[in-house]
Amino acid sequence: MSKTTMRDCIEMTPAAVRGQIERADELIGGLAAAFAARTWRRLVLVASGSSYTASMCARPYLAQTLGIPVEVMFPFTFAHYESKLTGADDFVIVVSQSGASVNCIDALKAVAAAGAVPRLLTTITDCDCARVSDEVYNWGCGEEAVGYVTFGPMSLATYLMQFAARVAELGGAQATLAACVAGIERAIAAHGAVLEAADAFVARVYQQLMQMDRVYVLGCGSNYGTALEGALKIGETVKVLAVAYEQDEFLHGPALQLSPRYTAFVIDGGDETTAHARRVHQALCKVMPNAYLVKPEALCSEEELADPRVVALPIEGDEPFTFLYCLPVFQTVASTLSSDLDSLPSHPLYYEMNKVIDFRTEEFRAEHPAEED
Repeated sequence: MSKTTMRDCIEMTPAAVRGQIERADELIGGLAAAFAARTWRRLVLVASGSSYTASMCARPYLAQTLGIPVEVMFPFTFAHYESKLTGADDFVIVVSQSGASVNCIDALKAVAAAGAVPRLLTTITDCDCARVSDEVYNWGCGEEAVGYVTFGPMSLATYLMQFAARVAELGGAQATLAACVAGIERAIAAHGAVLEAADAFVARVYQQLMQMDRVYVLGCGSNYGTALEGALKIGETVKVLAVAYEQDEFLHGPALQLSPRYTAFVIDGGDETTAHARRVHQALCKVMPNAYLVKPEALCSEEELADPRVVALPIEGDEPFTFLYCLPVFQTVASTLSSDLDSLPSHPLYYEMNKVIDFRTEEFRAEHPAEED
């Protein structure tokens, strides 16, 4: 029997999201009702890894729809610093896909100490984090068969967006939920075509991608979250240095180290920043041969359509939904390269490090050795 791969999980994403939509009343209704019960000063999402990047993908929609500040924080920082600025009028959600992250347990305890309700959003409700939570919610994608989570981030972001839309409807904003679900379903329906475009891109520039060792991923809006997740996935699976920057901010210092040895990805979601994305890509091409542009095909010039470095996506949507069809490009790059390079195993000394400081609970490690991460 063949083992489930990262590519398999990428292809499972539409089913995971559609299943979530079908069970939305069960999965999302309770959290939306809790939020709609009163007025809040802000929404705080506390998350690590891909849960953090997915929250950043959803953040623009959350802020726009809820009409209050939405902040995304790391659990360690929240527990030791930001929780001191948190009170009962803050709606805090601690997100942990595994439900077994030590820092999330500390964050949940800090939420309670701050006088707020410790709420957990996870995919495994019978978990270590649940034992220190007053309320536990499941975003419904189930446990992934590979350590490098793939459909989890996409389904978390769609869960959070539907949550915000439901809150808006409970507050009287009719048709918000239907519009949200329609935007999600439009992107998910194009998922297969996006993967085909991503596969074709990887095949065109395969040799160049196989040589990359210093990578910048640049995005903005919902696609700043895409850049974060893209860099995370490339780094943890291909085992090369990969960092994410906001599409303009990288010019203010990080660009000074660029040379022809670097690889860069620019994400163009097709909104008002599209001209800037084009200029950034053109500028990067002056420095390095391997500067790539991800954008909707409908917005590509003839020159861009002929350029093998451009990933022309066969869909054009609106922000803040565009991350749903940009993110699979980076998942495809990470999956294909890590498989062909057999780079998923970490350096042996990584596991020695894990013996000194681990991010999972002892109970989790009893069933899932560090080698599975």
